[in-house]
Amino acid sequence: MKIIRSIILVGLILGIPALPGCEDPATLPTNAGQEDPATTVEEVMLLPRPEPLTSLDPISRRLISSRAAMVAEAPDSAVAWAKYGDVCLMNLWLEEAILAYDQALKLPEVSTPLVLWRRAEALHGLGRFNDADRDASKSLSLAPEHLEGWVTLAHRRLEQGDIEGAEQALEQAAPGTVDLLRRATVSIPLALQSGRHAEARIMIDELVAERPHPVSSRLAVNVGNAVRDRDLVQAHLPNAAEGIRLFEDPWLAQLAPLARHEQADLIRAVRIRRSSPPKIALQQIRRIIAQRPRLPMLRVIAADLLKQDEQFADAKIALDAVRSVNPPDHEYWALDALVSLRLANAGKEDLREQARTSSLRAIEINPTIGYGWQIRAFVLEADEDHLGASDAFLKAAEHADSATERLRWTAEAERCTNRANNP
Repeated sequence: MKIIRSIILVGLILGIPALPGCEDPATLPTNAGQEDPATTVEEVMLLPRPEPLTSLDPISRRLISSRAAMVAEAPDSAVAWAKYGDVCLMNLWLEEAILAYDQALKLPEVSTPLVLWRRAEALHGLGRFNDADRDASKSLSLAPEHLEGWVTLAHRRLEQGDIEGAEQALEQAAPGTVDLLRRATVSIPLALQSGRHAEARIMIDELVAERPHPVSSRLAVNVGNAVRDRDLVQAHLPNAAEGIRLFEDPWLAQLAPLARHEQADLIRAVRIRRSSPPKIALQQIRRIIAQRPRLPMLRVIAADLLKQDEQFADAKIALDAVRSVNPPDHEYWALDALVSLRLANAGKEDLREQARTSSLRAIEINPTIGYGWQIRAFVLEADEDHLGASDAFLKAAEHADSATERLRWTAEAERCTNRANNP
């Protein structure tokens, strides 16, 4: 049963076990002080580095400070400055990341394409799109074999309305040289915006045949809408992703373990939840919870694992630990309603009212998630309000994520209606 509906990735794909700064300098061109700095400050006192901004996450601030200490110990090391820039970039102190990369590029033995690419990411994050394009283009001119980077550059240019520039970048990553789906997230929207609808239709037919995926379905829906093919839209809409995200390229994905701000840790927990056996996942997620005991969605992930193992009492304890903060997350209240209902049905009647209020709270926060309506239906059926349960199941079907769910919940609604009419 799906608990986590969507969590924005903020440009990260977690879990790639590579450490930044470990790249072989011999594999990339080096620089000896020829790059123009991207910082706009005329004179900067390089050392000591200032304390991280108080607006940053506390865990991120500690990590940044530890890397700043490494720079202080080796101020003439391009690697130290680049690593400092990496940790600032991944923990959202973008101005400091740019300054660090500027300094790294002035020193010998620096992996110039890599540092330029990451500085471009920081510049893009600050809305300095022209500067970001300049750095990204120069990086790729020095390392044209970074084919994933050409796709990223094409995507960025398409976002800025530079269709010709996007075409030029994408030509450097010809079909078959990069992942089919990743390239399609750029090539198909680019074809549509260029008015090449027939070409887009051919590409989407090949994509859905070779790489069935929610993102492929979303692209198919977009193509279907553009060419007014209702059958194509209806065939793929039930399984379509909510949006089209660009899959991260390796030069940035390598840095994912450095990201320790709140959102990154939440994404990390979701990935652990999906990729590890339940008991191992629970152990690892509990370590993150120990560092972030008041983050409700971490408790939701842990409680969902416990629920799947039918440890409902422990799941309730996990959820109750943050109930007092009145979590704003639909997932929290939906799961609390379900766990409370299961415990109430097992004899803890004092939790039945909590199941009712939590199910209503989940729907109040987001009435467009079918899972919440399904749990509301369970609660109403337990109260023997079969017509109310039928209505809730119909709402669940209305907001179902797939055709299979829609059929199942519609059947449940009919069952409840029949029971109400034939007590």
